[in-house]
Amino acid sequence: MTLKSFTFGGFSKVVHNTEAPSVDTPGINIIPGASNVKGSWTTILDPLPHDVFALNIGFYNGDVSATNRGSLCDIGIDLSGGTTFSVLIPDLLCGSAAPGSLGGGQKYSFPLFIPSGATVGARAQTAAAASGTLNVAISGYGGIKDNHFFKVGRKVEALGIVSASSRGTTIVSGATSFGSPTFDGFYAEHGFSVNSAAMTAVRYHTHLFSTDRIANVERNNFKVHVTTALEQVIGVCTNPFYTFGIIKTTDTWSITASANAAFIAGISAAIYIVR
Repeated sequence: MTLKSFTFGGFSKVVHNTEAPSVDTPGINIIPGASNVKGSWTTILDPLPHDVFALNIGFYNGDVSATNRGSLCDIGIDLSGGTTFSVLIPDLLCGSAAPGSLGGGQKYSFPLFIPSGATVGARAQTAAAASGTLNVAISGYGGIKDNHFFKVGRKVEALGIVSASSRGTTIVSGATSFGSPTFDGFYAEHGFSVNSAAMTAVRYHTHLFSTDRIANVERNNFKVHVTTALEQVIGVCTNPFYTFGIIKTTDTWSITASANAAFIAGISAAIYIVR
């Protein structure tokens, strides 16, 4: 595959796979494992032409009408440039991701370091009995002169994942607790998914909070997702690369959710802590 590098924002280089194969189906098509079992790894970026300090990840075309397509995806790396991947980001929620023509599904941003020459891969699982497909699009940003001005991590922990049913923790209107991380960190993301074969058109707002050593603090990671009557999840809005400062194992994390209509059954979320 052809990898491209160009100037973008505060970074001078980016490598990505977001233009192929089409606007409606960007990224690389992977085959999830059916019935809540992880499938095989698929190479997404091979190899990285420069050091990467941040990742944007998007999911597309994981939807099937009248089908529960609850899904999880691991992002892995092989530092030697091969295909023996180890998990870097576990269990990203990506169920029923909408096609690119609707704006795509779930989207994530992570400040993570991956060295030049490494390969990046993905593997996924779905709750459905048939594997179906899922497109994964990744952009890796580099080219900063001094990474001391942009803090990066090397490991991610997922809170609230229920791998046996390819979902996160059920959320309802109001606050839902996700517990505490097992290691200290500096950055948090959150994900949204739906395990349902009968969705309706609803817009959901989710906010990330933690109860730290001072008070219950909103962590400014705000997202908007829309579900459709065709069993699709559209990722509308997110705040990328917001550094939260010190995250401790004594912090308790929660997500506060609201919607413009009644919550449909099967809504879930997860939190991802970077160290």
